Amino acid sequence: EMVYDYHIRMKGVNTNCIKRKAEKCYGGDIVKLYEDLYDGKKVTFNLSDGKIVFKRKDMQYVTLDKFERVLEFKNLQIQTDDETDDENASEPEQDENI
Repeated sequence: EMVYDYHIRMKGVNTNCIKRKAEKCYGGDIVKLYEDLYDGKKVTFNLSDGKIVFKRKDMQYVTLDKFERVLEFKNLQIQTDDETDDENASEPEQDENI
């Protein structure tokens, strides 16, 4: 049986946190979560993902109930491959040593 799924990645946020946020706030629709980020909305992720997190401070350990990271895509500019190809349409340089 073939299984199809998304390859979900985000710098600084693990896949389980992304899926949990999508389940909790977007009805399980990960694309809607990314659309909110694309539209410039801030999205808060709890990186502890329901687990205990230890933080070391001045040689002491404290437990954190939540460890949050807020993400926002700023000044997002998207280029298609066609636009990139048009801008870089110059001839490739030849190496004189070949």
